[in-house]
Amino acid sequence: MHDQPQRRHEGPRPRAARRDRRGVAMLLALCAVATATIVTAAYVASRENTPDIGANAVEAATAKWSAESAGDLAVAALQTGLDLSSLSDPSTLVSSFDIAGGTATVSVTDANGDPPASDASQVVVTVTANVGGVTTTTQRIVNLQPPVPLAECIDPELGEFGVFTTGSLRIDGGAAVVPWNLSPAHTVGRTVDLGVGFANVSDLNINASAAFVSAQFFAGAKASSALKSQVGAASFVGGAALPVDVPAIRAAVPSAAKGLALRSLVNMTVNSTRSLASGYYQDLTIRDSAVVTLSGAYSVIDLVIERDAVVRIQGEVVIHCRDDLSILSKAAIEFVDANSRVSFFVADSFTINDAAVGVDRSISRNTSRWGGSITTYYDPSRLKIYALSASDGGSSSPTYQIQKNAIFIGAILAPGASVTVDGSSCAFGRITSGSFHIKSGCWLLYDPAFDKGQGFTKINGPLYTKDFQPVAGLTDAIASITSGVTDLLGVTGLLGGLLGGGGETEGGGGAISENPDGVTPRTADAATSSTWPSLAIALEETADTGVASTGLLVNVDSVLESGGSADIVIK
Repeated sequence: MHDQPQRRHEGPRPRAARRDRRGVAMLLALCAVATATIVTAAYVASRENTPDIGANAVEAATAKWSAESAGDLAVAALQTGLDLSSLSDPSTLVSSFDIAGGTATVSVTDANGDPPASDASQVVVTVTANVGGVTTTTQRIVNLQPPVPLAECIDPELGEFGVFTTGSLRIDGGAAVVPWNLSPAHTVGRTVDLGVGFANVSDLNINASAAFVSAQFFAGAKASSALKSQVGAASFVGGAALPVDVPAIRAAVPSAAKGLALRSLVNMTVNSTRSLASGYYQDLTIRDSAVVTLSGAYSVIDLVIERDAVVRIQGEVVIHCRDDLSILSKAAIEFVDANSRVSFFVADSFTINDAAVGVDRSISRNTSRWGGSITTYYDPSRLKIYALSASDGGSSSPTYQIQKNAIFIGAILAPGASVTVDGSSCAFGRITSGSFHIKSGCWLLYDPAFDKGQGFTKINGPLYTKDFQPVAGLTDAIASITSGVTDLLGVTGLLGGLLGGGGETEGGGGAISENPDGVTPRTADAATSSTWPSLAIALEETADTGVASTGLLVNVDSVLESGGSADIVIK
């Protein structure tokens, strides 16, 4: 019997596994075909759409530059002294205007979008440009400055400076120097300018933690190189080392305060409600919740207002303090109406302690008062304090103190005085001083309404040539008024003579002569623009950084009259 080899029992072959692999391969093949189809279709579509995409990009770029060109044209028109009220629609400068490859509409309004007033100092230019259905809109803010005689470009009260000091400047950490946002002149891009008339950098002490908003720094011609280098310090958004020394002089007693009728030979205390006759007094104290109305001119030795007393100013009031002025213990100076104003001419020192001037008595009597209590605009130009010159009895070194939660809304014009703001006090307006020290927790809020827009800080303005040198006669005029004039209120008339009656100059702000090709004459600094609002808010641009080219070649008058086309050429 033969042994037969045993056979191994085999089960069925795995045919299903092979079928699964064939199914995956089929799925992958279908995916590859689908992907290739999609990619091919996209490629073909992109080839078909590429011209349209390119055309859209060109149209968007063209629309942008058309809008920019139309904006430049609008600024140029405003530089010609264009009277917006003479247009049929003052808010629309041009409509459907062909320029730089696009069609633009230019609107000129105030900040609220309304037609600007005929005497507006600031407008918003909005340009909408369209190219092939692609639309671009740009906005810029334009500061307007009507032409003025050269002599009037110098403000003897130096209103263009938030602070101007001749001796030293100290700003402690925790102090704030900012533009006053409640001022009607406050807009994006307005600055608070700090000016110094001293030479040594050691007299400048600004703490790194002091709070500044849109602050510029200006030093005079005699400043050391180290002091001039502070113009570019990180605390400031700009400024300049000026080619001249800014003149700061004291005032004389005005004629209105001389020759007054004698009212009292003895010191007087008033503690009741009454009106006080204009005239010549000895010491005058107003106290104990008294409410005294002043109207006219007064001359006193010491004037003290204290203990909840209120002095109400009616009409134009002049007060000559032959010695000191003190406002203390919740006292107040307020105004009867918007047309009332007061000027103090002080021989020696000024103190405001735990009191308020320039506001309603409810603020002065509030023991919790602070800078944030002022939520309504009060015009600081209505209250001015002048330090008297030595020839009119002024002290050589007066002290001015704003202290203990005091609120001061006004202007201090006291070259040579030592001015200190402390005790959580707040000054709204502006200050000229000998030395100035603002301590931690105190504020100075500058009102831009004091700035006439044509002074020493305007490096592109009419006081300087195009290479930033003083125009003819300016240096001699400054030397004359600082050496021989004792009354800053009489400077303007003198300057008119020293500067040839204030005629036109060839400086940066002089009128641009008419081009032989018919270019409209215009004045470069009559309208200066900056981007608005987004870039201006982010970068805090100033108007001077956006001055339009003086070589914008276009006949503005003919364009506006005919509604025609223009090409913008920048030289």
